[in-house]
Amino acid sequence: MVSWEQRKGDNAMADTKKFETVAAFSTAALLADGVYEESEKLAISSVAETLKINEKEMFDAIDVEIEKQAEMSDEDLDAYLKNIAKELNENDMIEIFQVCLVIILSDGKLCKEETAILLSFADILNIDAVYATLIIAYMVNKESDLVVEIDI
Repeated sequence: MVSWEQRKGDNAMADTKKFETVAAFSTAALLADGVYEESEKLAISSVAETLKINEKEMFDAIDVEIEKQAEMSDEDLDAYLKNIAKELNENDMIEIFQVCLVIILSDGKLCKEETAILLSFADILNIDAVYATLIIAYMVNKESDLVVEIDI
């Protein structure tokens, strides 16, 4: 697997920025419920493989991000994520939103708070709320064993 640092060509800077953004948002997603579970580690491995990211680099970057984000208020985290994502194109932003969704759904459940966090990520990534809701609905429909926790 090619390291993000080893990538060459016109997209090297964009790839590095995308890697940093994937790591930051992945960390925010896995910390959404306050617990870093084995299912989330497996999801991170899957994301790394799908995006052709060196898995060790991904986990190392997440360890650094956990330390950074642990001390941030919700407002500071939102500002940090918005700043780190500002140079990405629309396709990258949608891909990063989907990464967050995969990580949040990896524990087999989706609750109201996690949905609110996903919609917050969508807002930070300039993804229309309706479109983000459709992406969430698609993934929920695709995951047959997923439990949606809702108070009615």
